[in-house]
Amino acid sequence: MMYAQLQFGANFYSIDIPNGWDQLTPEQFEAVNYIKCTSTDKRLMVFEVLMALLPLTRAHLSGLVLHLLQIKQWRAAFNMALLYVFFDKRKLWQFFATDDVIDALPAIDWLFDNKQNKFTSAIPKLKHKGINYNGPRTLLSGVTWQQMKLADTIIQRFVDTKNEALLNDLAAVLYVQEGYQLNVEDESVPERIKLFTNLRAPLKYAIYTNYVLLRDAFYQQFELPTAEIALEGRPDWEAVTLSVAENGSLGPYQDVEKTPARTVLKYFEKKHKETKNK
Repeated sequence: MMYAQLQFGANFYSIDIPNGWDQLTPEQFEAVNYIKCTSTDKRLMVFEVLMALLPLTRAHLSGLVLHLLQIKQWRAAFNMALLYVFFDKRKLWQFFATDDVIDALPAIDWLFDNKQNKFTSAIPKLKHKGINYNGPRTLLSGVTWQQMKLADTIIQRFVDTKNEALLNDLAAVLYVQEGYQLNVEDESVPERIKLFTNLRAPLKYAIYTNYVLLRDAFYQQFELPTAEIALEGRPDWEAVTLSVAENGSLGPYQDVEKTPARTVLKYFEKKHKETKNK
């Protein structure tokens, strides 16, 4: 943990700043990630991120309202009282000194590190309209090989097009009702896509980033042959699936796709090492 000291009115606050995605609470992860994904103003983004991490409540405002009244800053006191009544922590950034925010910048440098990984899932489950859905857990446990193939395809399309509707597709592929597995042959995926259009936007972006960070950490566990690596260390899906299915230990092609992703890559890595050492 790092910390930053911010001045708010006549008071100073020392706050702990997480130094990586895994140190964020699920609520902080969703808020901070949405700010990062949608903000076009880096300076404003820094303020907003700090606000998402800062444990300020209405109680902190009451003393500031009294202070402003004592020094006869009537308009400022009135505006602060309105903020007290209609409390929105995100609006508090404007009351912090710019120098304090600049000093706090190094504490959140990790946000801009594209090589940051995440090992624990921020969203292992979600509940929507009374139904519980299971999703990626620590290092993508609980995700099948087919889910990874489909998720990576959707993510690449999203990166290329910035079409936010694809985030509904991603959620529908990664989050399956408790007690079920992904089935692309019935209507369950289209039905979830329709249902998940009502998910709040920050949650959709959180699902996207959570998976990408988990996936990148996941791939680093394996030593894959160069010939089977496609983009940025990710496997050639079809080549791996055909290779594993050809051996038959995990069953035919369709069975391989339904196998946990970790099992498929672990088996493929093992066979590669055995061949290499012959």
